[in-house]
Amino acid sequence: MVKKFLLVASSSLLKITLFSLALTGAGWMVFGTSDKIKQAAEENSLYDSAVEIVLENAKEEALSGNEQLPLDNPEIQAAAENAFPPELLSQNSGSIIDGFYTWLAGETPTPQFSVDLTDAKQRFADGVGDYAVKRYEALPPCTFAQLQTLSPDVDPFSVDCRPPGLLGSTIRERVVTEILNSEEFLKDAVFTAEDLPKDEQGRTIAQNFEAAPDVFSALRLLPWILGISSLLLATAVLFLSEDKRKGLRRIATTLLGTGAFLAVGSLLITYLFNQMNQPKDAFQSSAAGVAKSLAGEYNAALMQFYIVYIAVGAGILLTLWYQNRNTHTSVPKV
Repeated sequence: MVKKFLLVASSSLLKITLFSLALTGAGWMVFGTSDKIKQAAEENSLYDSAVEIVLENAKEEALSGNEQLPLDNPEIQAAAENAFPPELLSQNSGSIIDGFYTWLAGETPTPQFSVDLTDAKQRFADGVGDYAVKRYEALPPCTFAQLQTLSPDVDPFSVDCRPPGLLGSTIRERVVTEILNSEEFLKDAVFTAEDLPKDEQGRTIAQNFEAAPDVFSALRLLPWILGISSLLLATAVLFLSEDKRKGLRRIATTLLGTGAFLAVGSLLITYLFNQMNQPKDAFQSSAAGVAKSLAGEYNAALMQFYIVYIAVGAGILLTLWYQNRNTHTSVPKV
């Protein structure tokens, strides 16, 4: 009775460990390093579409105090895109992702990264300055009547004429200096993990999730633990069975059943992702593409497990069938 109970328990646990091994193993193959995430972001043009977000958040909000700057102007937009190209976003985003992974791996006590936007700020200021000069020098000289209504602080982006004595080089220098010395626009051009948002208590992400590196380390070992456990449970099923043939048949059917269940689940995940509505927003569309790509990578990794399960299970059953067939055909007829 005890032997039968242990057999049933071992068989049930074998199904659970095989299933868990496939899920965690596939997860580690995809998310164990930052490579798949960065690759999916590049393939789905996430950094290209993120330029719009940068323009809105890093400049429109940052320059909210400078109402004179026409952010909707195509020339200003071009200067912004030149200052914050997708390559810059890709490089900096990649360094941030890598910084979090080194923290999760326990190599650093906190996420470590440094994003230096000093050159980007300078390029943006130069581009805006060039546009200001181009616009200003194309204006006609001011008439006497216009000079009477002209403000002493000439706005190069809205002025309708060129007052005497005000050179284009002076306009450019003033615009560039204002942007570089702006208290709103990238005041701290070097962005580190310390600049990440904190909670109401002032705690950082590393402090709120201080157990994350331990969890990550445990997840790294989990596939190995589950793999060894599966082998031990399969051995227990084999020796607790009435004979080895029945034990092998039980192991084979467990492998086939688990593999088939995983295959159906993988197809279901693919179907659900294909049924997702495509967002109209470019950035959201790219983000959805990243999620779909990572799901595809996960399914591909999962496929390796359930194909092995099904192949090994089918191989055991075919071997047993072949041996049984040879046994019957080798018995001499009386």
